Amino acid sequence: MQKERTSLLIQKIIDTTQGETITIERLAQSLGYRALGFLLFICAVPNIFLVILIPGSSLVLGILMIFLSIQLILRHQKLFLPQFILKKSISRQSLIHIVSKTSRYFEKFEKYIKPRYELFDRAFFQIILGCVCLLLSVIVAMPIFLSNFLPGIALTIISVGLIERDGLLIAIGMGFGILCGILILLIWMAIFNGAVDILHML
Repeated sequence: MQKERTSLLIQKIIDTTQGETITIERLAQSLGYRALGFLLFICAVPNIFLVILIPGSSLVLGILMIFLSIQLILRHQKLFLPQFILKKSISRQSLIHIVSKTSRYFEKFEKYIKPRYELFDRAFFQIILGCVCLLLSVIVAMPIFLSNFLPGIALTIISVGLIERDGLLIAIGMGFGILCGILILLIWMAIFNGAVDILHML
């Protein structure tokens, strides 16, 4: 039996939900095993497209992704989040916007994305994945201009891999994320050393 596309499933949830908002709890229940990946996705994508326009958004999204990363590390089979997060609402219009903006990209790459290399179902690899996501989420949460862009791309790739159970895509996202982390760390060190040198010259 062919698995229903995630974008179509989200559209069904949007269409069958009454009111202008959808709670995270409702989304999680409806998405089942795809809940963690999709919540990570909707937190990661704005860091690529929108977050630069909304001051403080990267901090909020980073904290949410830290919670989700801890879920991966602890290997909870069922999504567990604090009630104050589960009761938070997302506007239907925001979800419609995300689905419409990203569905065309899913359609382009859909034939390449498929369940494979289920290495990340194993405890050791899932913990490593969770640690990488945690590191990237902490970087996103940092109030540093544009430091959320590259980690946002890496987390988006990982989240799609989690949604579609594509181990190869997860591995690509992890590799890119580790490179991003190293690059950003080197940039931070260069800025810090430059600031120290300037202070010594004063």
